[in-house]
Amino acid sequence: MANRKVVFIIMEGPADETALGFQFDYFFKNDNVLIDVIHGDITTRNNVNIGNIIKTINEEILCVIKNKHYKKSDICRIIHLMDTDGAFINDNNIVLDEGCDKTFYSIDHILTNDVEKIKKRNDQKKHNMLRLFNNNKIGGIPYKAFYMSANLDHVLYNKNNLTDEEKEKEAYKFAKKYKDNLADFICFINSDKIYSGENYIDSVNYLSNDLNSLHRHSNLALLFNEKQID
Repeated sequence: MANRKVVFIIMEGPADETALGFQFDYFFKNDNVLIDVIHGDITTRNNVNIGNIIKTINEEILCVIKNKHYKKSDICRIIHLMDTDGAFINDNNIVLDEGCDKTFYSIDHILTNDVEKIKKRNDQKKHNMLRLFNNNKIGGIPYKAFYMSANLDHVLYNKNNLTDEEKEKEAYKFAKKYKDNLADFICFINSDKIYSGENYIDSVNYLSNDLNSLHRHSNLALLFNEKQID
């Protein structure tokens, strides 16, 4: 890699990369770093739990390293951006609506036609996220998990329950707005309506309170507030 380092960024979907790709590129541009994005919600993948989620992520990272002919020593950091999807709310706030054809998120409840499925998903996601929040290395590589609540669309566009087509449209609009102005983007994600918590631990603890994992919050500001790569 001729002294260039690689940062792996795990995001849930392609639209997430469209929205934030320019910001990550600008953030790391002076550090001779290559950004490599991995897509997927590992926290809700079948049979992934607190006992194997670290191993699962490590295996995925090693697969990319092999397929792209990196050396493990090329990888300087793993950044994981996760949607909370209301995983920390009380089960009483998961509401049955038999006419609901997809899961619907509001600021105080989740509507679904299968309450037990969402309860099970929330339990899996919550515990996996907590495991990742308390982890700082994967396979010996520095790792940090950040969250978007209830999801990236909610945080960046103040919209929920978007279709895939709407996600892409909003992502392009957001990218265009901030592509040449990292300072404005950092100001945006540091605003009171987005960032809550004095530090990383506080920002994570905040999620478990009341309905905060459905409200519009993110701790991604902590990454962009850094002066340099660890």
